[in-house]
Amino acid sequence: MKWKDYRARYADLPLVVHREMYDGLAATGNSQRRWHEPLTKQFFEVAKPKRVVELGGWDGEMAKHILSENDVIESWTNYELANVNPVCVDPRFTTHVLDDEWAWDHAGFTGDAFVSSHSIEHINVDQVRQILIRLQDEYFKYVFIQTPIPVSEKPNWEKWPNSGHIIECSMNDLDKMFIDAGWNNFMKSSVGADQIRGWQ
Repeated sequence: MKWKDYRARYADLPLVVHREMYDGLAATGNSQRRWHEPLTKQFFEVAKPKRVVELGGWDGEMAKHILSENDVIESWTNYELANVNPVCVDPRFTTHVLDDEWAWDHAGFTGDAFVSSHSIEHINVDQVRQILIRLQDEYFKYVFIQTPIPVSEKPNWEKWPNSGHIIECSMNDLDKMFIDAGWNNFMKSSVGADQIRGWQ
């Protein structure tokens, strides 16, 4: 299936098809690692979480770097669609490859901090709302988001033809969703095409 067709049919596809698409992406050697190290480290200095939940952390590159310098974190769980070999060998790190349910429906989706770097654009707005509900239900304290979602315009993902970018809203819309859910922004930055946010 081409990514254009995938985007058009996204909401109706079973999870196994989503897995197949991202396993196919991994097989091409197309790395999905994207994270801004200085601002990510700044976030963790503020948040000081003990339990981290990551959405779409690919092979655990972010976890590898953060855990190597952080003794406070007790566990880091990465929820990932693609079955990629992890580069993070820290015993506190685990990857849960999605099988029969989305990350936010999984019993282990609980922690102090939720991090998503170049992954939230791969889901739709309804799923973001589900994540926000789960974050509230599980008493998460901090959220880190890095994403190439345009600031004020609805994204045109046809410009990224070989990606699984899905989300239909602008960054301003996403910010409003967090504000409406009761989150307070303490980090707001732009790095190239990326928007970076820290919420508490």
